[in-house]
Amino acid sequence: MSNKVFIGIIVILLSSCSLDYEGANLAESLEDDIPNSELDNFKQTVIEQGQIRFSIEAQKAKIFTEKTKSLLYEAQFNEFEDGQQITHGQSDYIMYDDQKRDANLKGNIIIDSLKEATAIKADELNWNEEKQTLAGTSEGLVRVEQQEGSLMYGTGFEVNLKYNFIRFNHFIKGQYASEN
Repeated sequence: MSNKVFIGIIVILLSSCSLDYEGANLAESLEDDIPNSELDNFKQTVIEQGQIRFSIEAQKAKIFTEKTKSLLYEAQFNEFEDGQQITHGQSDYIMYDDQKRDANLKGNIIIDSLKEATAIKADELNWNEEKQTLAGTSEGLVRVEQQEGSLMYGTGFEVNLKYNFIRFNHFIKGQYASEN
């Protein structure tokens, strides 16, 4: 067989081959959806300067190391200050950004501030660590109840812990309980 015939056969074979990368792309996208760890009865405690600062428990946790996020299901959490519990909360689902320390909470959310004697109830809230804000969606109804009996609810909820204010942008209703 001459070199020209051999080279011609190779050229024909190579030109008839197709390089299909779709399968490789599919495998990469599946890797993004597969957690590095899945844990049942997850518990984590954050200790700062020798004292408990935060604790969280969840029936199930999915940890995505590459995406620096964690998904927590049926979660309960507690915040502590000077060794005393100041907040207790629960949510059906929490997506937590491990790098930014931001969180998206969904489903049956109840957050009790023991320090402020106030409870917040909602279906969806977003925590922004840098701004120290907790906000609802523009359409999501949020209910704020104070222990002395005051109640307010509405949409467009935001509470800013840095500047100690709370606001509703839309549809606000409520009742004020006087001390008398």
